[in-house]
Amino acid sequence: MYATIYTLVLIIHIISGFAGLASGTVAISKTNSIKTHKIAGKVFFYAMLFIFITSTLMCLMKTNHFLLLIGFFSFYLTCTGLRILQLKSITKNKLEPTFVDYVISITGISVGISILILAFFLFQSNNNFGVVCLFFGSISIFLGVSDGRKFNKAFTNKFYWINTHAMRMAGAYVATVTAFIVVNVQINQGWILWILPSLIIIPIAKKLVKNKVNQFQTKI
Repeated sequence: MYATIYTLVLIIHIISGFAGLASGTVAISKTNSIKTHKIAGKVFFYAMLFIFITSTLMCLMKTNHFLLLIGFFSFYLTCTGLRILQLKSITKNKLEPTFVDYVISITGISVGISILILAFFLFQSNNNFGVVCLFFGSISIFLGVSDGRKFNKAFTNKFYWINTHAMRMAGAYVATVTAFIVVNVQINQGWILWILPSLIIIPIAKKLVKNKVNQFQTKI
């Protein structure tokens, strides 16, 4: 019975993973089509939600602290990427957070600290995977603190919303790409595969967002 439940959860997780990878790719490639981008974006969010739920269940059923924390980190990126647009619809140029926003920010920081603690123990045992934990843990703390510091502050950059939305969702998309790679590619230094997608995709995403913002500015 236990094995059957785990297998069922795993199947849902795999389907959600492919859905997230596909919809994320469509959302990124169709930024010029608002309707398509929104539809793909919604599919991506719910795919990431199911990925988060199923990965959490699997990590609890078969203890895996690293994947559990990475699951929380990935969904934190997804939530903040969506939430920034919801806040934009409420306010014009100022982040006016609710209790939920503070919870999300604190969660990001807490997850980051937990990942860094895991990194410490991995380094203590001479495990190179500690580099991966150090990498993602630092990012999670930085973003969580950054979110909190921007609450209730006015912005001079009117494109802050699109920048934050795009980069957080790009980070969540990287999670799906990374998961696909680490499952299907095997190398001796496996920890490299966990970091490489971020080092490649995020700079590209940043460049694309910058170009998009420049297009908006020329139309104003």
